[in-house]
Amino acid sequence: MNVTSMTVLGGDLRQCYLAEYMYTLGHDVICYGTVPFPFSQADKIPVSDNLMKALSHARLILGPVPFSKDGVHINQSGPSALSLSDLQSRLRPGQLLIGGSFPSSFADSLSESQISLLDVMREEDFLQKNAALTAEGLLATLIAETPFSLRGRKLLLLGYGRCGTEICRILAPFSMEITVCDHNEAALLRAGRSQFAAKKPWELTDDAMDFDLIVNTVPAKVLTDVQLNGLHRRCILFDIASTPFGFDEKLLAQKKCRLVRCPGIPGRILPQAAGELLGRTISERMQSYG
Repeated sequence: MNVTSMTVLGGDLRQCYLAEYMYTLGHDVICYGTVPFPFSQADKIPVSDNLMKALSHARLILGPVPFSKDGVHINQSGPSALSLSDLQSRLRPGQLLIGGSFPSSFADSLSESQISLLDVMREEDFLQKNAALTAEGLLATLIAETPFSLRGRKLLLLGYGRCGTEICRILAPFSMEITVCDHNEAALLRAGRSQFAAKKPWELTDDAMDFDLIVNTVPAKVLTDVQLNGLHRRCILFDIASTPFGFDEKLLAQKKCRLVRCPGIPGRILPQAAGELLGRTISERMQSYG
């Protein structure tokens, strides 16, 4: 592989491991706005506090996933997050900006400025492997946040997409009684073929809400207030979805049911694996496009 100059911007610990991964492949790497991290190669990977210097160094700009959480700044820890407009004004034509889930207006304006984008959240292989990391991180969270053994428990899973499929796969060895809930008929058929109970949301009647755990993967409200009112207080709910999430937090507080929000599992719980997955995905695309 040819040596390429690249700048790693912002984000969480994934970006630190991404920088280290790309450095070990022999690329010329500089960081800007990354979180403090004891690199094994710390003395060899420069961290600049000068944005122009960092950006002028590189042909490839490696941003965070998601690229922005508020649509105004890049996803960056610390009090002085870099705004999207400031970043755009400092990029130059011919550079390639890589990240995940770019705000549409930002992506459109970069295209007009002849700056190329690669959105890893549109790469199917990345999405599948990231879903597997999410499921593994969720398992760690379930074990840490429940006072009981997972074995033999009744679990309701909301959503049977990539993450839902991987969650079922990783929880199946615990002999849990898993019910999959999804609006999509094809998803329910897949769940049924894997020997999971499969229901549409309106098929979960009040007297059928006897679950120890509920895991939501859908960024929307799936269960009605009536269904949530039918839960036992012992039920613990885990929400891995992005905003607007899947549960009414106030209603659950009134019922005294515990809700555990689990945003950004790969970056928080498995940052090294998640950063190296980003690195492999980028490296494969570099080889594909020469």
